[in-house]
Amino acid sequence: MRNLLFQGDSITDSHRNRSQIDRHLSSALGDGYVNRIASELYLSHPDCHVVNRGVAGDCIQDMINRWEQDCILLKPNVLTVLIGINDTWHQRTSGKGDDPKTYLHKLDKLLTNTQSQFPDLTICLMEIFFFPISAADSNWQPEVSEKQMGLKDLAKSKNWHFLPLQQMLNRAAEPKALLFDGVHPTPGAHSLIAKEWLAWWHKLNIT
Repeated sequence: MRNLLFQGDSITDSHRNRSQIDRHLSSALGDGYVNRIASELYLSHPDCHVVNRGVAGDCIQDMINRWEQDCILLKPNVLTVLIGINDTWHQRTSGKGDDPKTYLHKLDKLLTNTQSQFPDLTICLMEIFFFPISAADSNWQPEVSEKQMGLKDLAKSKNWHFLPLQQMLNRAAEPKALLFDGVHPTPGAHSLIAKEWLAWWHKLNIT
């Protein structure tokens, strides 16, 4: 069985039931993009085991603090990570979170150490995204852009996979129809994110 682990913050968490471990129950996967990905994979690849370990509110350091329990012990074959927008958001609202350079350094160290334990691990970095509406602010743009570019460069330097999302969302529809508060996806945006991930998966044919 292939273990496909999705890690991140509330965008990945998407109201998942943390007490539910049955991989075939929607409540264990949340109501977002992870659920949509699993719905398709389980039909075509029943040997896959999709696990959602996103935690709402997480910054990079929060994810690091729970990594042993929520990643290493799960022994993933494919690891998808979407984390970082809270480091920008929470830094401005509560002083919590890391600047782009520190964020990228921590992510690099975490995933490099993880791959050293699982040499055959496939890693996919998903691009963070936002729209300057509602709770989000246009002043975020320089920092978010630095993180987006850093994620792309990090993936390239480590021979990891990078899944761009910002431009896809920019082209898809009006911002409010996709990220209702500038950060969190609407159901339509979750479907678009799942579609992008599945296209990557099928292109690689890594099952």
